[in-house]
Amino acid sequence: MEKLGKLIQDLRKRKNYTVEEFAKEIDLKHISVNLIENGQRLPSAEKLEKIIEVLKLNNDTVEELYRTLIFEKLKDAVEESVLKKILFDKNVMPAKFISRVKKDVEYERYRLSGKLKEVLAGESKFSKKEIINLAEELNQPAEEYLSLAEIVPDELTEFTRYKGANDFIKTLLNIKNPQKIESLIKDFTDVIETLNS
Repeated sequence: MEKLGKLIQDLRKRKNYTVEEFAKEIDLKHISVNLIENGQRLPSAEKLEKIIEVLKLNNDTVEELYRTLIFEKLKDAVEESVLKKILFDKNVMPAKFISRVKKDVEYERYRLSGKLKEVLAGESKFSKKEIINLAEELNQPAEEYLSLAEIVPDELTEFTRYKGANDFIKTLLNIKNPQKIESLIKDFTDVIETLNS
């Protein structure tokens, strides 16, 4: 919930709304807005639609909002690392990985070339094997590099390869209707809970 709350807070501030003004616009008490922005409560589907309308969000921002909402609603049923991979995976390495490798490369006076140069410029991505090889070349612990790179552990990669899981989450992203998303997620999490009990 914290991730979605922070995103809503950032969007509100960018549009120069105070908490009180924003609460009035979306028909909530300011304390409720505070709870949402502090990650203690998720907005209802109806309020999410109102937030999108009031803040006049562009398509990319609406997409990010839905991705974050889906992440928050599913993270108790599905491993967070798997959800991050499906919902937020971009063709670049995480900033913390790039920052660490830049320091290590500089320390080792490592010559930048080819793919490494592209990765550090945020234009490309390493595979798991390439990350391990780079860690060895730079005399660094591979586990740290893999953790910074947010590589999904081997036992979870099977889930991300399972077409049904990816398709389900991509379907949620295409719906663009908070009520339907909420309903489908509730059904999905109910099934997961039944299977786990």
